Formats: sequence, structure tokens, C-alpha cells
Amino acid sequence: MKAGNGSTGAQARVLTGRWPRPGPSGLGPDGDLRLTRRQCALALASIVAGVAVPGVTHGQSLSTEPKAAPDFKPVLGQEGRDVVWIPSDDTVVQRILALAQVGPADRLVDLGSGDGRIPIAAALSAGARAVGVEFSPGMVAIAREAAQRAGVAGRVSFVQGDLFAYDFSDATVVTLFLLSALNLKLRPALLKMRPGTRIVSHLFDMGGWLPDATEVRDQRPIHLWRVPADAGGHWRGLLAPGANDVERTAPATLDLKLTQTFQVIDGGALLDGRFLPLERLHLSGDGLELTWRVPGAAALGQKDGSEAMLARFSGRIEGDRAAGTLAMHGKTAPLVFTRLAARGSRGRQSSVADWR
Repeated sequence: MKAGNGSTGAQARVLTGRWPRPGPSGLGPDGDLRLTRRQCALALASIVAGVAVPGVTHGQSLSTEPKAAPDFKPVLGQEGRDVVWIPSDDTVVQRILALAQVGPADRLVDLGSGDGRIPIAAALSAGARAVGVEFSPGMVAIAREAAQRAGVAGRVSFVQGDLFAYDFSDATVVTLFLLSALNLKLRPALLKMRPGTRIVSHLFDMGGWLPDATEVRDQRPIHLWRVPADAGGHWRGLLAPGANDVERTAPATLDLKLTQTFQVIDGGALLDGRFLPLERLHLSGDGLELTWRVPGAAALGQKDGSEAMLARFSGRIEGDRAAGTLAMHGKTAPLVFTRLAARGSRGRQSSVADWR
């Protein structure tokens, strides 16, 4: 199927949902854009020309038994109950799965799944289990039939209803093709998911939550986020026993104070009461990497005037504990940090100035 006149065969993603009815000024009372049917038609023309405009899903109860009309057949650009539908490009679907590194151990949830091609592809090409959440009963019925034909009905299921009412908290991968405003509405729930959960959005962003990676296909971005662990607060590290030579050259205790805005962290360290700036701070999911320099005079076993030593911690955060490895002076040793102060906020920044 071609995407429109003059198309080379590239297809856009399935778009489903309900456009809000227009208000007098084009904006609803909540500030959302209100589109007329004529504006929907213009949006469709833009999509065919190469700009995807997904639909909106609101206010529908969840159902696993869609009631579609027996003769329902989706048509490119069809308008139903204020719905515009455009099929997905299979190449983009595969890039979404590749960017999220979907594998057999994953449970993928596609919010706004249309004819089900992303969940079905996740099962076929990656061996994952997948769920599609879709507003249109007809599209859900088509998706189920497609899963049966593909032989993956045992690994893929489809739910008809409101994506905002569906509990996707146990997913390891969430895929989206929604307006940025809807992404922002979903963002609080996404940030509460298990650290490391992968979120992929075709075209639209998450506002101030910047993606961890972006891939551009045919001038359209595919964004990837990994849900960050809660890393903010006051941490204290103690060297594990039996660290041999490293134990003699590393500080007995190291205090960290970290601030956090989504996956971006900043902060400093205290070594024997002396402030040390952290040179590199990196948070990806639950993975934490920190680098600092220990002045030679402050390192046990080193003479005054010796060059500063580079220390690097690499570990994982689990609740109020961050366990990993300290590499310093060419040697390594286990190191565990424990959070002493209350947790921070993954989406709000605090201050480290009082340590300087």
C-alpha cells in the first residue's frame, strides 16, 4: 500500500484515537488543541507528505473483548469517530525494536497499537511477550486476527480501551506514537516504572525529560529513554573488607551529595571533610558511574606532592543502596554506598551548594 500520491511505498505509523471537538477559539478549556474535520483532513495531507500526526485516546473503559462491526475494514486516512488511520512503516517498527534492544525476556506494551504490528513484530522478530492497548474495537479485532495468522497469539494480546486507564507498570519496554502533550501526561507514570525500563517514542518528545538516544529515519526522530533510578541525596561509601592494597590507598569513607533532574545528575564528594568535585557523573537506568580525583597528599601511602589519583566508581542503584566497584591506582575493590538522607526526586533538582 502506498502512503499517498507520489509515495515510494513508505508507510506511516498506525494512528488511532479521538480528536477533541473544536472550541470557539480553536483551544479547549484545558488548553488542548481542538481540530475540525477540515483540519483533520489537512493534517492527513501533511502526514502523506511526510509529517506524522497521531490521534488521541480519551475516556474509554478497558475491554479485552472488542465488538467490531462484521464488515469493518480500515481504509487509509479513514475518518470514523473523529479518527484518522495511517499504517506503519515496517522499517520504522524494526528500528523501534532495535533501539529498545527488545529481546525474549521483555514484556512490551504498545500504547495506541492500531493494527498491532509493533506487538506482533516484537514477538516474531525478538521473541518478546507484548500487549497492545487500542481505542478502536475494529482495529483490536484486526490485530488479534493478524497475531493468529502470524502464529504469535500465545505471546501477544490486545486490550480495547483508554491507554491512560491501563496498568503498564510491569512492562520492560513501552512504545508510543502520541502527541507530546500526551507523552507529558504519561510521563509521571513512566518515571515511576522500574529503573532501566525502556521507553521509545516515534517522532514526539517528553518535554524537559531529554532522550538518552535519538535515531533519525527519513527525517523523523525515534527517541529512547531509560527510566532513571532515584540517585539524589546524601550517600556514604564504605570500602568492603579484604580490599588488599586498594584499601590502603583509598579513603575509608567517602560522602557524596548528588542532585538529579531526570537522568542528569550533578554533585560533589567529601573526602576527610574536604570537598572534591566529581569530574564525570553518568546515570543510565539503575547504572551509576562517578569519577573524581584524590589529591596525592590525601591518599594513604602517598607522599606529599604526589600527583592526584583518578578514582572511578561503577555500580548499580537499588533503593537506598548503590553497590559496585572502585577503581583507583590501577587496582579495584568492591564499594557500597548507602543513602543517609531522604531520597531525591527523579524529576526535580535540589542543591549541593552547602557542601562547597
